Amino acid sequence: MRVDELAPAPGATKNRKRVGRGVGGKGGKTAGRGTKGQYARNTVGRGFEGGQMPIKQRVPKLKGFNNPFRVEYSPVNLDQLADCGESVVDPDVLVAKGLVRKGTFVKVLARGEISTKVDVTAHGVSKAAEAAITAAGGSVTLLPLPFNQIQCADLTDWSGDADAPGWRKVTASIAELFRGTSQLAEVLEPASTSPPQAPTKPSLAVLPFANLSGEARAILYGLVLILTILVLPQGVIGTLASWRRAA
Repeated sequence: MRVDELAPAPGATKNRKRVGRGVGGKGGKTAGRGTKGQYARNTVGRGFEGGQMPIKQRVPKLKGFNNPFRVEYSPVNLDQLADCGESVVDPDVLVAKGLVRKGTFVKVLARGEISTKVDVTAHGVSKAAEAAITAAGGSVTLLPLPFNQIQCADLTDWSGDADAPGWRKVTASIAELFRGTSQLAEVLEPASTSPPQAPTKPSLAVLPFANLSGEARAILYGLVLILTILVLPQGVIGTLASWRRAA
């Protein structure tokens, strides 16, 4: 075989379709472009969208993304805690000292040194900072973040037992809602001396963490529902459902 005998395999190449050569065959007259208009008269580039901003220019080109679940903290370091001169430091004290803004989440970091006993209450703390605070004789208390809170708890078949998982969720959620401590949960626990009562099915505890509807009576309805469950854990749904329909 010689070089001049080399050729593509049969069927590998195909002749270009010749259009616009009369109306006797397919592709004649308008050559498959239709009648009139920009697409019939000119060659329109790929990605052209009629003059509006094309998709290739509308989409952002920078790498990365914004995490919607990011939690931002206001950092406070050990040297700042030492300069406060307080034995008990919490977010309110830091706001009064001008170290953080009101309503922000506080996280203690390990820059600097601390040699005095300080009881710190914050939303977060690094391991190095916690070790330095405890080594100086202080303590660290973490505040719960207002995320992933329980919106409702199923109290079906609840017999008044304080150790029931559903009731534990109710007390823990209310304590977090009001930034309470373990004492608040103890107050909300039903008395162990009272005989258990058989509830009417179904029973449901709804906790109004956020009024997304914007209606004032929705808050009132949720608060009344909680108080009714704490006092009379029977017939909650039927009574309050009829009351809300009437309202």
